[in-house]
Amino acid sequence: SELLPGAVVEEIRDLSEDEEQDAMCQVLLAHSDKKKLRALFRSLTRASESLDSFNTSEATREFMARLRINIMVAENGGSNPEDIHPYDIVFAEGTIARHARLDWDAIHVDCRPAEVVRPSAWSRRKPMRAGAISSAVYLASPTAPKPVWAYLKAIACAREPERARQVPEGQCLVPSRSLAVHDEAIGHLIDKMHALGNWVVNYDELLHRKLLANKGIKIIRYKQDATQGRNLIVSSKAKDSLLRSALRQLITKLIPDLDQIALGKVVDDLINEANAISGNLVLRAVRRVENAKELLGLVLSKYLITSELQGQRNNGWFLLDDYATWLGEEEGLIADILCLSPGYDSAGAPILDVVITEAKFVEHSSVKDKAKESANQLRQTLARLERGLATEGDPLDRDIWLARISDMIVDGIEANAVDNFNAADWRRMVRDGGCSIRIRGYSHVFDHGPEQSTDDEKPVCIKDTQSGYQEVFPVNKTREFLKAFAAKQAANRSVPGGATPPSYQKVPPPEPPDSAPFAEGGALPKQPPPQPPAPAPVAAKPPAEPAAAADKIEASPTPLLQLLSGYPQTQAADASTLAWMEQVTLAARKALVSYGMSAEVVGQPILTPNSLLLRFKGTDELTAATIEKKRSQLYTTHGLKIVNVRPGPGVVAVSFERSPRQMVRLGSLWKLWNPVVSPHGNTKLLIAVKEEDNTCLFLDPLTQSPHTLIAGTSGSGKSVLLQNILLAIAATNTPELTKVVLIDPKHGVDYGPLGHLPHIQGGIITKMEDALPAITALVEEMENRYPMLNQAGVNHVRLYNQNQPNKLPFIWLIHDEFADWMQDEHYRDEVVALVNRLGMKARAAGIFLIFAAQRPSVEVMPMQLRDNLDNRLILRVAQEGTSQFCLGEKGSENLLPQGQMLARLGGSQPVLCQVPFADLAELQALCVAIAHQGLQEAPVA
Repeated sequence: SELLPGAVVEEIRDLSEDEEQDAMCQVLLAHSDKKKLRALFRSLTRASESLDSFNTSEATREFMARLRINIMVAENGGSNPEDIHPYDIVFAEGTIARHARLDWDAIHVDCRPAEVVRPSAWSRRKPMRAGAISSAVYLASPTAPKPVWAYLKAIACAREPERARQVPEGQCLVPSRSLAVHDEAIGHLIDKMHALGNWVVNYDELLHRKLLANKGIKIIRYKQDATQGRNLIVSSKAKDSLLRSALRQLITKLIPDLDQIALGKVVDDLINEANAISGNLVLRAVRRVENAKELLGLVLSKYLITSELQGQRNNGWFLLDDYATWLGEEEGLIADILCLSPGYDSAGAPILDVVITEAKFVEHSSVKDKAKESANQLRQTLARLERGLATEGDPLDRDIWLARISDMIVDGIEANAVDNFNAADWRRMVRDGGCSIRIRGYSHVFDHGPEQSTDDEKPVCIKDTQSGYQEVFPVNKTREFLKAFAAKQAANRSVPGGATPPSYQKVPPPEPPDSAPFAEGGALPKQPPPQPPAPAPVAAKPPAEPAAAADKIEASPTPLLQLLSGYPQTQAADASTLAWMEQVTLAARKALVSYGMSAEVVGQPILTPNSLLLRFKGTDELTAATIEKKRSQLYTTHGLKIVNVRPGPGVVAVSFERSPRQMVRLGSLWKLWNPVVSPHGNTKLLIAVKEEDNTCLFLDPLTQSPHTLIAGTSGSGKSVLLQNILLAIAATNTPELTKVVLIDPKHGVDYGPLGHLPHIQGGIITKMEDALPAITALVEEMENRYPMLNQAGVNHVRLYNQNQPNKLPFIWLIHDEFADWMQDEHYRDEVVALVNRLGMKARAAGIFLIFAAQRPSVEVMPMQLRDNLDNRLILRVAQEGTSQFCLGEKGSENLLPQGQMLARLGGSQPVLCQVPFADLAELQALCVAIAHQGLQEAPVA
């Protein structure tokens, strides 16, 4: 990554400044390919003229004076036999994953309805077995709706016909990226990394910590911050002689009669058990003797839990500090170990034991203080987990906890080659409620002397938890446990509490009527639940209430909603887009700094369909005006094309053009809107997506201004916007309650199938001589309605319709290409007077005006008429003066074509947004669905 060297130098410089140290930094950029290394050098030179562009203080220049960057071709060669490493840390971002190959794996079909499938919430990592030498990540979600499985099967049959024919029923081949450490190139690369530095940091999607451990490489740290994506792995081949010496002293103090051979074996077992939890334990223990005590305490705690969970089980052990961010906790305030133990109860029903421990290995004088501290840490973690998994109160984050616990089963529990444990099956059961979850927690405090008492302290229940206990073991009990651990015997300990700890079970959802994703001549059999090694379990039966509740749904979706359900959701940003966002953010900050402005980004960058929105902290030097002045330099010098600059309270929001732009489909956006027909008439119309936060923008003449001006050059998206408005009116109103008068000098060529909507009164008016009588008739209708409103004692048509049997429909006058006919003197004189009357009085009568023109001006749009059109929907215009005339400020001339718009509704501040697009086929399908949908008694979303 070309951003990685600069990021490393920045972090080391900040560390040097924070700790007031004179750090010397030497950076080596190595690559096995001369051509790619040459390209990287050119890219770094272009991207950053100087690494200290953000800060030109004396401290920075002093540090940079001690910085050396070398670029070299990595030579072939193995590890250094003298175990001398020329560098401290080796950073690799996605380096191993680039060597992955495409493969196909058979997985069980997990078919679910499309409305409940959330692919981003499912880890795609392939479960690993003990001693595995390869890892893989599926390129498809392990759970998907029926059409997706059919598609995957078709692709597999085309690409791997022989293997696809051999796949058993109930399974499907899916593509995957796989990585094997025994591959010569990958093995050499890993060895070369560890030969260069003491510590190797891999930020990689495919490299798994167990692969490195199986090569004899110690895992120092492993962090998983998200369900999918890259994980952080810190590994090393460095020796741990200091740790071994500290452990020998601690063990000898407790068991002085242990011979040297047995002592060395116990030390090996302790380190191996600690590494099985997390290499972070070993890293901390290497650095400080006190952490060596922590290692010993955690290993003994693990030993006690393992003895308690006797039987043929596959247990997963996790240092919670490694998962703190993922679980929403802070390191240091969380308990120590999480154990996940899937198995079966005495009746054969599947159950997952979740055990949390917090351990202290301390001297006798510190027992009371450390016991209190340990109890507090356990209480905080255990109580949160109990609340999250509780079935009472329906906690909002239960599904998140279940998802993360289930993915930890896949990531951290290895299956032996001979057993039938299937991590993927257990993941599904935990998420769907197919097994019970039994939770308990322990605070273990081990006293290692000096000896003061031989009486065991009884377990104490930790308050504010349902299943938390603290056990304080005196030195004689600690010695007993350590001897039993060395002899590989089970611990002699009675489980605290006596009664069975509380268990939780999510209510499984009702079975879909047809869960078969594909089958020629029949449905695939449902995947059987995992089987225990003992007699077949009795599967937990879901209660009948959810199914009964589902049967009570009587209302069927309208034809329009059925059509919208088939449209895809908006796709999240992929890896290349995220990389582009980082690149633009860095380039923008560096460019502003080079012009003497501050460049502090406030909040998270926002990716919109058209741009990347960055909010910079406003200062005297950085204002909207100063950035506008540098618009051309930012584009020609730095390649940053600014779309829009908006000042805000304490910030300046700058939108940088996105290439390629993301098309916003009308059907996908309407799927979020969920439009239904209003029984009282609807005026709230979805017209665009806001670029400030990707939310929907609505036009509503009842709550905003009643009349609207639309402007935009050819190709700006003006016709598409008018099409969307017409469709929104027809989709949420009956022809009896809403009518449209549509005038188009271009003979309706832009409206196609929309011209046949029953809401358009008399069809599309395309002749000037027909337009004037239609507008005159609207004026007469307006005048006729006012006496009716007065007699009913109301001041608006909406209030009138609430109490009268004969409803007055809302009327929309939409006049496209208004400027064209305004050049005719007779039409101009007649229509101006009529429209001015409508503009002043039509709102209460339920008549709304929308006028559209490419280039409105004083000649074609008199001042009085323009002032009445207070909603301004301005797309790209040709000149700055046109933007000033239409919007009251410049900026519309810089908008992107094809639908980017500045909307000022009811005199508010302009909002940057994007108009959705629908092609001809989509327009035809929507019109057909709208024409067939009936009245639905529901409010508009």
